[in-house]
Amino acid sequence: YLIMLQRRNPKSYIIPWHMEGGAWDVIWRLADEPGAYYIKIDDDVVYIADGAIAEMIREKRRGRFLFVSANVVNHGILSAVHQAALVHEALLWRLEQNSSCLFDFGIFDFHAHGYETMSDGLGRSIDWNDNFFAFQHEDFNDIDWVGVATDDERQMSTLHPKQRGEHAGALGSAIIAHWTFSIQEKGLLSNTTLLERYRERAEVIMQDNAEKFY
Repeated sequence: YLIMLQRRNPKSYIIPWHMEGGAWDVIWRLADEPGAYYIKIDDDVVYIADGAIAEMIREKRRGRFLFVSANVVNHGILSAVHQAALVHEALLWRLEQNSSCLFDFGIFDFHAHGYETMSDGLGRSIDWNDNFFAFQHEDFNDIDWVGVATDDERQMSTLHPKQRGEHAGALGSAIIAHWTFSIQEKGLLSNTTLLERYRERAEVIMQDNAEKFY
């Protein structure tokens, strides 16, 4: 789908097929247009609420946060905010009932209580997971690229905001669903139909977009 999208809109979508050396920093260095806004999206995002990206850019333009995360369902930190053990199931049910607005918590400031306050359980101190967030080229002007190459998520979520003395926040109205962390995937695929149900929703949206825009 992404390849077809890029071929239809070659000036708007760029897929870097060949990149010379490097590590994670090579990807992030592609965000090199001054003044531009970017959205980092994990490749296992299975749902994006209508208008979520626009809402994130509006919030980013307000200048209150260095980075603006989506309201990520299945997120290391926000899962505690959602207070839902079966959070995918809860979201899908709310979508069916047209009541997903109940997931909207307004704004959640990841750094309201300081920096390096959270742990991922794997020995890293990260204040949020960077599954889906908005940023600008200028946000990286003084970033530690060696740190990005070593552990981009820790650099983005914790060390870079700390260095700048700025905060990152999550926007409650920008609801998206992150499919899985690696340790979850086998169980979710073996014991649930969640992925198929997300696919069914996506197919409806893709058909609607195809009829409207192509």
